[in-house]
Amino acid sequence: MKKTFIIIFMLLISLNIFAEINQYNRLFLKPGAYFDYTFNTDKNLHLELGMVDKYQVMESKDILKTVWSQERDLIGGQLQVESNYYTHAISSSNAIGLLQMKYMTAEDLYVYNLFDPYDNLKGALEYHGYLRRIFGEEKKQIAAYHDGPGTIKNKGMTDSGELYYLKVKKAQENYQNTGIYSPQVYGVSIDFIGNELKTDFYYNIAYRKMELYTSLNTNIIKNDGIIKSEMNLDYSFLYYPRTNFAYGLNNFNGVIRLGLPWEYFVIKFNNENQLYFQKKLGDYFIFKMDIKNNSAYFGAGFLISNIKSFVGYELFNKTISFELQIY
Repeated sequence: MKKTFIIIFMLLISLNIFAEINQYNRLFLKPGAYFDYTFNTDKNLHLELGMVDKYQVMESKDILKTVWSQERDLIGGQLQVESNYYTHAISSSNAIGLLQMKYMTAEDLYVYNLFDPYDNLKGALEYHGYLRRIFGEEKKQIAAYHDGPGTIKNKGMTDSGELYYLKVKKAQENYQNTGIYSPQVYGVSIDFIGNELKTDFYYNIAYRKMELYTSLNTNIIKNDGIIKSEMNLDYSFLYYPRTNFAYGLNNFNGVIRLGLPWEYFVIKFNNENQLYFQKKLGDYFIFKMDIKNNSAYFGAGFLISNIKSFVGYELFNKTISFELQIY
């Protein structure tokens, strides 16, 4: 596995690449407003304000029609407990989707995209079936979904397992048909770079295994007292067959996203060599790298609750940057 990762990394460096640092990861932020502020020692400034909103993609009764191996209202209640019916929910322990499955568990069950509601449900039902065969009773089965089968086998019912079981059973009793929700993101970013002013109004949306990104870009340049302006409409469409892999088009250029939301490459094939990589290190640290033809940026940051702060250094221009994200 480690050898495969190194080979992929070296191949990516050799490609003609342009990376979008934030665009292809906004859909995985938590619902609510977010803010990004960055400046560097060259006095360049970046401001961004956006909103991750929810929209209804289906009703819960429609997805529960596919449930035959468990009581449907039980799974309906568990949907509320695990994700509050949100397809792109990510927990602090990196459990994913409607029924909060771990990526490695999904791989073992041949579940391909945990952000697709039907794939996520399929994996959860497979896992429930496995737990029922082991324990033979509903209470331990549900507790093991939360605590893990090893814990329940070795320790019996735990306090956390008991509490989780009671939450799910209460949600089952109160379950009624409701919406299943996916993310849509809209916002604006502003960049002051020397004598240039750049703005970007964007809208992103996810539906099952598809993602759409649109943005209206304006660029105003003042040079020798003459002001020039440009306006462009950009779009990207990504197909998302696996939890750790998506590909598609950006204005007729190829786009690939590799990795999970907390550890990923985003690349766009173009005539400029660039590679962007971000990785979460433990619970509180984040590393970022951005390498291009004429620049190499390395940054490290802290993550505390819903606040990220970064300090980075650009090797070619010898500038230091400071970034603050609130989401």
